[in-house]
Amino acid sequence: MRARSPQARRIFLQLSRRWVIALLIALPLVAFWPSLMGNFVEWDDRENFLGNQGFRGLGWANIRWAFTAHQLGVFQPLSWLLLEAEYCLWALQPIAYHAVSLALHAVNAWLLFGLVQRLLEHGRPQGQPTAAADTSLAAGAATLLFAIHPLRVETVAWISCQPYELSFLFSFLSLRAYLRWQGDGAASGARWGGLTFLCVVSAMASKAVAVTLPLLFLVLDAYPLRRLRRDGGTVARVLKEKAAFFAAAGFFAYQALRARGDGVVPLASDGVSQRLAQAAYGTLFYLGKTILPVRLSPYYPLSSGISLAQPAYLACGVALVGITAAVLRWGRRWHPLECRPRPGTCRSSDRKTDFPA
Repeated sequence: MRARSPQARRIFLQLSRRWVIALLIALPLVAFWPSLMGNFVEWDDRENFLGNQGFRGLGWANIRWAFTAHQLGVFQPLSWLLLEAEYCLWALQPIAYHAVSLALHAVNAWLLFGLVQRLLEHGRPQGQPTAAADTSLAAGAATLLFAIHPLRVETVAWISCQPYELSFLFSFLSLRAYLRWQGDGAASGARWGGLTFLCVVSAMASKAVAVTLPLLFLVLDAYPLRRLRRDGGTVARVLKEKAAFFAAAGFFAYQALRARGDGVVPLASDGVSQRLAQAAYGTLFYLGKTILPVRLSPYYPLSSGISLAQPAYLACGVALVGITAAVLRWGRRWHPLECRPRPGTCRSSDRKTDFPA
């Protein structure tokens, strides 16, 4: 059998990649198409939209409100600007807000595919070529799992969760820009560094969930970019270039805590044992729901008086330590999911599984 010429192979790979991208955009649209028939729900949507006069318009008063509002204990100015623009176009027609959420999710699937493909290319052993078709198929499979997984229902179908989709969009853009900035020698420079910072700030201004992006950059520096070396000079330089990113994260973290006000649960009221138990349980809970997405709920109430002394939570802690040790020992990398258990009255939340790292 005659081998393909280099030009024919290149055309085949380009067509294959385009078909994969088209599939990754089409399948989420089909899977979540019924969400367009949804309405505003009683949970948060009434306070955020039906009874909220602040977001209705794009006048100076509305813009000022977007940057100062702590609606339901949340600081998300850029997301409010988008929602204000949607109101100007469609007033309170729920199908329009659902359509924007669905479109953002489809675009995020496309961005994530490119991001995963770049990570796979950077992660291959040095000197070992990786077939473009292999990375496309692997990245496509990983992205498809993310894009149509039942855990995505909450952020796509719940209008109050639209800010998560906007934050994910800028987060994926920032990660891709960072790989161009630090991963490609020819592309490094102030232009890509500035674009990365702009995307990071936009992601944080959309939803404070993105404040961990500077930490993810450090993870990428360690692997797959392999920028960290044992000599202190390299580590110091890598940390220094992240100063502006950590400053932005600190600002938006402060705004998020300020927005929550009395909703912030102090460590003294819970205790270290409860926080560790909640973190261990939450991480395994997210992984479990990813593998077996059954009995999903927008709210999982937190039982009172939990601690690591209880067998179930102790087992979660031991299992988490064991999994982490195994990954560090044999896996050399762990990129499936970033889970953020947080203190409060909720053990876990489906929408917090949406940010792949």
